[in-house]
Amino acid sequence: MEFNVKKLFGRNLKRLRNEADLSQEVFSEKIGMQPQSISNLETGRYFVSAETLETICQYLKVTPLEFFLSFKQDIQPTDKEKIDVINSILSNMDSEKLEQIYKMILALR
Repeated sequence: MEFNVKKLFGRNLKRLRNEADLSQEVFSEKIGMQPQSISNLETGRYFVSAETLETICQYLKVTPLEFFLSFKQDIQPTDKEKIDVINSILSNMDSEKLEQIYKMILALR
């Protein structure tokens, strides 16, 4: 199964935006982005920064996890796919947040 984090994020962003009954134009205005940027995210052309993800999550009142879940029945991401998603998220974090995540992971061991 091919796994594309940007496309998964985009599908879930579009789903959550539609569930909130928001057009791309209204949504983009509310979170301070251009409508074309929302389109690029939803189609998987671009990926969000950690700051933009936080803004989107706060506005839609969801956790970041909502954007990285696959809702296909009976299909669960493999461990490798989960690691790919985690790596993608971590690669966009600033040093302070990365340090916090590092400490949380160490606490789980």
